[in-house]
Amino acid sequence: MRMEGVWKKTLVVTFIFIGFLSLAQTKGDFSFVEGQIPFEIFVTRNDSLTINDLLKDTTLFAPITDHSEKTHPKDIFWIRLDLGKELPFLTSGNTWYLVYNSFDHAELFYWGNQMISKKAIGRFDNNTAGNQIKSAKYFSETRVDSNYIINGRYLFLKTKRVLFIENLKNWKFGYTKVSIKDLLSWNDTEQFLYSYIFAGIAGLMTIIILVFFGYFRRWEFLMYSLYTLFMLIYAIKDEFVFFHKFLPNNPLFKVWLFEDITFFIGIAYLLFALFYLNLKKEDRFLYYIALFSIYLHIIFLLVDFAYYFFDNYMAHIHLMKVLPIWDSIFSTLFVVYVLIKTKKLVYYLFVLGVTPFMIGTGVHFYLKGDADPMGYYNKVPLYIGSTIEIIIFAFALIYKLFLEHIERLNFEQEALLNKNKALMAQISPHFIFNALASIQHLILTGKNSIALNYLRKFSRLARNVLESSIELYATLEEETKMLKDYLELESLRFDNAFSYTLEIEEQLAIDEIEIPFMISQPFVENAILHGLLPKKQGVKKLHVSFKKSKNAIMCIIDDTGIGRNSSNQPKRPYGSKRKSRGLDITIARLEFWQFGSGEVEIIDKFDNNKASLGTKVIITIPIK
Repeated sequence: MRMEGVWKKTLVVTFIFIGFLSLAQTKGDFSFVEGQIPFEIFVTRNDSLTINDLLKDTTLFAPITDHSEKTHPKDIFWIRLDLGKELPFLTSGNTWYLVYNSFDHAELFYWGNQMISKKAIGRFDNNTAGNQIKSAKYFSETRVDSNYIINGRYLFLKTKRVLFIENLKNWKFGYTKVSIKDLLSWNDTEQFLYSYIFAGIAGLMTIIILVFFGYFRRWEFLMYSLYTLFMLIYAIKDEFVFFHKFLPNNPLFKVWLFEDITFFIGIAYLLFALFYLNLKKEDRFLYYIALFSIYLHIIFLLVDFAYYFFDNYMAHIHLMKVLPIWDSIFSTLFVVYVLIKTKKLVYYLFVLGVTPFMIGTGVHFYLKGDADPMGYYNKVPLYIGSTIEIIIFAFALIYKLFLEHIERLNFEQEALLNKNKALMAQISPHFIFNALASIQHLILTGKNSIALNYLRKFSRLARNVLESSIELYATLEEETKMLKDYLELESLRFDNAFSYTLEIEEQLAIDEIEIPFMISQPFVENAILHGLLPKKQGVKKLHVSFKKSKNAIMCIIDDTGIGRNSSNQPKRPYGSKRKSRGLDITIARLEFWQFGSGEVEIIDKFDNNKASLGTKVIITIPIK
């Protein structure tokens, strides 16, 4: 089908575009230093060794020879920086800045106060003297005095890498005469620009979707707003320190927690899919699979917190590698299953949205390379994929609301149709019962000729009612003809005990205007039986008129009966005690009228002495 071709083309184009951008990203270099410093290392897991122990045996240090050697969270790296060739330059001033890899934990050993001293320079060390360089996130700098040099040639570092595995070939050491921690090149500024553009898009979408949730109270909106919020935090966690202010003053915990944002992203995304696709109702298999993946993310998150408290860094590193693998496998199988099993456009829109996100995250996590183990310089593909996905899902959410709105309107229209049919089924037997009761009364009182005449007119009226009862409405012409037959029958039935007039405003297009079928008859019947017939003296007159009023038809039923508030109201004719349902049903029909809810106004008429002059009923029926 056409939708399948669209998502396939989108997948291919997105993959090529994001892949190209990933290859174009700068990985950072070491050109910002004025000179490089050669170094040698000694690897151990014995934390009891001191700088004095190492000074006694200088053969422990050796240059890096194996370019595949990598760090381990349990390894301690002693580094000896050989400043011999750079001493004339470095000692020409009072201070200079050592530039080094941003180690998680690090101590700089130097000569000070007539002894070997040390200071913390790692990014997770409290009171660290190291400052991360904005333009090269894997490097930091620390201020060094010219007299710090040990044995006239060396500086020593004790370092640990605990949150990720790094290839030792990426280690570099250099120096500058001035601080470069705040220096930014255009390429560096471009990196920040990408982050802030995406942050703006994600932040705006978070607010908009959250407002939609507040209005519609739909869980998919809340879950998607949480997803975009977590993506916003993940995108700018390295550039924006706003979120850090709300966390404890523990650098390691902050970085650990920000890495765990990926768990929250996965949980929010899966919950969004669960509610957006209505999996609990539409596909129980996918529902349980998604639920399993949500619980798995929660378990991973809790386990990773336990790793933090027990300093199990290697397990944390492996878990952070397993998570994107699981998410990639799950997402791929999810997409394939959806494409095979469903033909719904809502599902295709979901696939269309999740595809660029999968590609972007895949490029971000799997194509970052040894030179960029934390993916600092490989976020643009993630931004591109997520932005495309956000745009698609913004449309998808609105489209789903539109579909549900149409479905709700159809349902309400069908319910209204059934309701009106039920009401018609009630009012027709009501009218027929009263008519047959009248015929019975005429026969019992010996008025057979009148009864036959009445029966003939009633049969004609009944035939019209039955033919028209299939429809919920009638033209004003049909309604007035039927009402006229009814008035003739009632007048005949009661020996012309009352007079009546029927008036229709001339400018009304009676053959075009549609109103609810037999909408006026119950009120006319009520005026005759309970207003005019009980009246003992005076004029008994009924006037029925139809008039146009703005976008409505007004049916006015005016009688000179005894009124509703008569304290001496006699017993109803023929001893009938059955409760009338006609008025209640007619009012209910007006409430469900297709062109808007109608109104019924009942006015009691009085003279100057507060004596009743009758009742006026005004029925307002909206029209096109």
